[in-house]
This record gives sequence, structure tokens and C-alpha cells, in this order.
Amino acid sequence: MAFGAAPRYVLKLVLGQGLRRGAHPLLRTLLYEVEPLDPVTFAIVPVILVVVELIACYVPARRAIANDPLETLRWE
Repeated sequence: MAFGAAPRYVLKLVLGQGLRRGAHPLLRTLLYEVEPLDPVTFAIVPVILVVVELIACYVPARRAIANDPLETLRWE
């Protein structure tokens, strides 16, 4: 935001990076002993994981938006 980014872009960046990092390894570990074409697992589990990850990433994203860019630059 100090370089002119809008708050919505910062929110999108933080949420996107968090989702990419969390989804792949977690899905790999959760799909042990699952039928290859189990529709319930492949429909519900990814939705639940995305919702949980969005909630987990939302708090830091909101903090990033709430900070004053000039104060942050002065602190560092």
C-alpha cells in the first residue's frame, strides 16, 4: 500500500498466496485410502479446505490493509 496499491489488491494478494500454499500439501495428505472416483470426497473436501483457508488468511490480510503505509515505512 505504501507504493500505491489499493486495499483490495493487498487483500487479494494475501488471500491468494495463502490459498496456494495451503491447498496442495493438505489435499495430498487427506486423500489417503480414498476411492479414485469418490464424488463426495472430491466435491466436499476441497470446498471445506478453501473456506478454512480463507478464514485463516483473512485476519492477516485485514491487518495489512489497516496499517498506515507511511507509519509502516517509518517504523522499518
